[in-house]
Amino acid sequence: MKRKTKTFSLNKKKHTRSGIVSSVLAVCSLLIFLGAVILSVSTITESYQGPITIGVLELFSILTTLAGLVFAFIGIGSKDTNKYYAHMGIGLNLFLLIIHVFILINGYWSI
Repeated sequence: MKRKTKTFSLNKKKHTRSGIVSSVLAVCSLLIFLGAVILSVSTITESYQGPITIGVLELFSILTTLAGLVFAFIGIGSKDTNKYYAHMGIGLNLFLLIIHVFILINGYWSI
């Protein structure tokens, strides 16, 4: 005899793949940014290649953030899907983009 189990589900919609990709890109961008910050504080940056490495990491983090925003907006546009990860991706990527712009402006004016 089969046993009946009750499950609670608000909807049967699946999450958008582009929304999940957007959230993963936001986390990757955050990790790259934190790596650049840790590298800038450490003593490794006293060499000739240190500032170049930090700059490349920061630019790669900005590009990852922008790609995450594109995927998030694609995820918002899809129909009949759950958009939780797309909304989370927009929030995280916009927060990171504001931080990157703030750092670029401060770096420009400190020269």
